[in-house]
Amino acid sequence: MSDFNMAVETILENEGGLTDHPADPGGITNFGITLPVLREDGVFGDINGNGMIDAEDIKAMTEEQAKSIYKRLWWDRYAYGQIENQWIATKQLDLSVNMGPRQAHVVTQRALRAVGSAVKEDGILGPITKGAINRCANKSALHIAMRSEAAGVYRMIVARKPGLRVFLAGWLRRAYQ
Repeated sequence: MSDFNMAVETILENEGGLTDHPADPGGITNFGITLPVLREDGVFGDINGNGMIDAEDIKAMTEEQAKSIYKRLWWDRYAYGQIENQWIATKQLDLSVNMGPRQAHVVTQRALRAVGSAVKEDGILGPITKGAINRCANKSALHIAMRSEAAGVYRMIVARKPGLRVFLAGWLRRAYQ
């Protein structure tokens, strides 16, 4: 099985610290955690204790709190630890955090199809898809296919929303990791 602590380091490296880019539809983030995610978390929420979950809570969030949120809302929720290959599990988590779980799962399903696994592209990373990942004989080819599919998604996002072009170079760097 793969290890969350190894995977989350990639997320933190890619997400960075506190940002509030005016073109980012996610708004203010810290360690990649947005206000909607903090509100969904249900554990940390009102970090600064002022009675509201707002930008000040994002600013006050610690790296350890962000890691805990990533573990609960992504790693455990989607059982990424069942993916045996660390490289693939880390990529899956990274894509899921950045583009959303459903889209990231479709990326992986398309990549599996590209390397010869007949899985449905339904956006559900269930036992069939995870089994196909774990049985894949050529994990390097699967990783390459995941990278290519992710880059295609990012390019499509920018084609549909040209105002997000400012993020494309960073997204492509992340896709091709």
